[in-house]
Amino acid sequence: MSSQPESAPLDVDHARVVINKFSEGRVVPFLGAGVNLCDRPKDFEWNSSDEKYLPSGAELARELARNFDYQEATKVCQGPPDQCLRRLPELDLARISQYGDVTQGGGALYEKLHSLFAPEFPPTKVHEFLAALPPAQPERSRPENRNLLIVTTNYDDLMERAFAPIRLFDVVFYDPDDRPARFWHKRSDGTTVKIPDPTSYEFPFFDERPVVLKIHGTVDRSNQGCEGYVITEDHYIEYLAEEPLEKLLPTSFLTKLRNNHLLFLGYSLHDWNLRVFLRRLKRSPKQTYKPWAVLPFVDSVEEQFWQQQGVGIVKVTLKTYIDGLQREIDSRRNGTSAKA
Repeated sequence: MSSQPESAPLDVDHARVVINKFSEGRVVPFLGAGVNLCDRPKDFEWNSSDEKYLPSGAELARELARNFDYQEATKVCQGPPDQCLRRLPELDLARISQYGDVTQGGGALYEKLHSLFAPEFPPTKVHEFLAALPPAQPERSRPENRNLLIVTTNYDDLMERAFAPIRLFDVVFYDPDDRPARFWHKRSDGTTVKIPDPTSYEFPFFDERPVVLKIHGTVDRSNQGCEGYVITEDHYIEYLAEEPLEKLLPTSFLTKLRNNHLLFLGYSLHDWNLRVFLRRLKRSPKQTYKPWAVLPFVDSVEEQFWQQQGVGIVKVTLKTYIDGLQREIDSRRNGTSAKA
């Protein structure tokens, strides 16, 4: 597995627009698994004992397959192509996780996941950039947009670790094992409370602190009882059939998600689990806010998909993208950038 190669510089006009929107509190970043790979060196080979870099989705699938003795990769159809529905072996993370859950139990699966995500990995360039962004300018933002909402489908706590030395923050995370499944609120003082009814849950989210929203669960090295992972096939089926988001998330979250620009970092077309969440989000076509997806490499099918969703594709690496945004910030501090 190699790190992301260098790409052409980020378009300065795009950087100016995005930083303008950040200064108004009008951008919601979505962090996918690819974010954790942006700092990895070229030709790096991940293994389960590594405590500097997290695994990619494919690497996690391979490790779970090895751990649970998953034999799918050896069951290759040897018949004629027209008679093989699945001729090539697949290491599908949800399928392998389901296998581990069924054959050894959810406890064994979670124990393995905890061992992989619990080491204190250093945040990446992306996490550090987002954590260092100042609150939105009061004169240019509404109260609900004063601080960042950062959404992630990752289980790790790299975003929290990036925030920790800089400012207080809140975490809202999904627990798929709750019955019924609900989001929980981990406050800046460390206390954790369930959000059983978001319509009556009163808390000034985004007013004073940024919030990390973890829609697929989280690792928790201090309290494994708070851990949960949307990772098996059954988890995703239940996630699809779950109650509307209006019955799971406070209104302030839905407003922020629906009425701002979404910035997708580290995702691809294969991340259909994100697509499920976006479909449930139901952003109004009457209130359009251009989303962007940073994709260094994109095939024609993937490009058509994102375009059909109205998402603008920015064809640079994550490292190049963050460097470009940081240059725009630095140039403004030095008085060399004209603010649009």
